[in-house]
Amino acid sequence: MAAIPSSNESPYRRALRLALGVTCAFALAQLANWPLAHLAPVFAVILLQDTSPMPFRDGWKLFWTAAFFFCIGGLVTFFLSPWPIVLVFTSGFLLYRAYLYMMMSGAHPLAVISAIIGFVLMPVLVVLFPALGLIAGIGILADIGVGIIIAWVAWLVMPMSSPPPKDHHSGPLNYDVASPMAATLALVMMPLMALYLSYGWTQVLVLVYSVLFATAYSSNRVRGLGVTYIIANGVYGGLGMLICYELFVMVPNIVFMIAVVLLAVFIFANRIFRGGSTGAFWGSGLFGFLIMLGGILMKDEVVTTGTLVDRVWQISLATAYITFSFSVIEMFRDWGRRVNS
Repeated sequence: MAAIPSSNESPYRRALRLALGVTCAFALAQLANWPLAHLAPVFAVILLQDTSPMPFRDGWKLFWTAAFFFCIGGLVTFFLSPWPIVLVFTSGFLLYRAYLYMMMSGAHPLAVISAIIGFVLMPVLVVLFPALGLIAGIGILADIGVGIIIAWVAWLVMPMSSPPPKDHHSGPLNYDVASPMAATLALVMMPLMALYLSYGWTQVLVLVYSVLFATAYSSNRVRGLGVTYIIANGVYGGLGMLICYELFVMVPNIVFMIAVVLLAVFIFANRIFRGGSTGAFWGSGLFGFLIMLGGILMKDEVVTTGTLVDRVWQISLATAYITFSFSVIEMFRDWGRRVNS
């Protein structure tokens, strides 16, 4: 994930706002239990890391942008699924255009994630799980909507105590810079999509994390990012998930569950906003904590250690693939420079 933007507010106040909002999203997801509801708190985290509330108009624009990406991804897959090669190239082109738009407009990170889901994850889900692909898309779109609304409520309950910095999102890039970067990202993802569609792989987290890691744009940075995610999910998020789950087993009460999640998220958020050398680990760990804990609570029979090991394994595979892909691209670029010099 992107670095946490700096703010004039105290880390304690920002952490409390995030913990309250995310816990509300978590409780709502557990009570309503719509498809993939455990992802709603994750989207709330992304929005509540901002230094100011998203304007109402921007929030609904973000929601409908996500809906547009999902619909386009689903329709393209529906018509082109009989021709996997055409589907891969079309999805790659759509991902390129989406990345290009995001880079040149300075869009919110959640819009980038929506493009990833729509043009990379949706085709794989629809092809591999035809009966569940549409349900998954609607569920994730509902998660985004809930995250936006919960973030607005959290900002309403705890408004800003001081004016925010002028702008904390990355500014737009010009076409000459953005186009090669977007093309590289799409080129890296197309072979992986082809492998998923050809062999029916179901480990979709490898696909998701591969796209996220690809935004590092170099093999060295990917290795560092991958190590951070592995440690954060295996140690910070994993241990937090195991402790909370065992507490829930001992005291199976919804009020107790909400109180424990509130405390746990506040601990994560407080360390995130205070920064320091471990801030990135706590940030990535919070996402892993919420996804793993929410996921296992939605199941009747779970193996918590198996969930943790599987997640770390898929992150490791994504790191290895993206590192190898960028190493190959960098090798060809160096060869091209030598030929042209």
